[in-house]
Amino acid sequence: MRTTPPPPPGAPGGPPPPPPAAPAPAAPTAPVAPAAPSATPAHDPLEALAGARVLLLSADDALLGPLTLPGVAVGHLHDPSALAQAVNAEPWDIIVAGPDQASAEALNHLAEVRADRPDVGLVATINGHEPADLGTFVRTHPDELVRLPLPTEGLAPALVQTISLVRRRRGIATDSANRRADGTPPPALAPVVVVSGPSGGAGKTMVATAVAHLLSRTPDRRVILADLDAQFGKVAGALQLRPTASAYECLFDDVGRRYD
Repeated sequence: MRTTPPPPPGAPGGPPPPPPAAPAPAAPTAPVAPAAPSATPAHDPLEALAGARVLLLSADDALLGPLTLPGVAVGHLHDPSALAQAVNAEPWDIIVAGPDQASAEALNHLAEVRADRPDVGLVATINGHEPADLGTFVRTHPDELVRLPLPTEGLAPALVQTISLVRRRRGIATDSANRRADGTPPPALAPVVVVSGPSGGAGKTMVATAVAHLLSRTPDRRVILADLDAQFGKVAGALQLRPTASAYECLFDDVGRRYD
């Protein structure tokens, strides 16, 4: 008996082809954790003091510890009468006057040095007592005033603020010297509005602040509000600001000559 083999699957007359095999289920993948944001290194304000040279003027060494900061070179001078010679002999950036330098004699030496070397900053420290001669103390025009006992952060914030002012003054002096050498005329001065009064409490701060605000709202106009009241000036406090410049920059030129 002869048998005929059945036709292959899918051929005419043959059985249907088998269904395709179902694909194997994919292996579950573990969830990928989102990449952590790259941490931005925090700015260390003490970096501004790198290379600064600080001269401590004090009869004792109580402030030497707070002045021991990374990158800061510190000198110590006991005698205020030798201050002018010390400042002119070495390139100091900042003078830190101890609280014992509040006598009239010491303040006179400080005032003379500041008049002769306006490019050197001054941080004055005082305890609970007023200086012996308040008028002479004002003439020293310190960049920063620190009350003792020192706060938790020590003298570092005052030094950072002062070195910023010192470098700005020296930059202005260099620019002025370059202008004089090149024959370039100085920049034109802006209009000046003065608010004055006979005594404290007359409303000068309120009026000056309001006028400055109104003028600043004019398109393309920038306003500088300068508080020249050395005794009762409260503009910075009224605006809740910590200024980066003092009245010194408005009263003296780049070589320390007073605008009379």
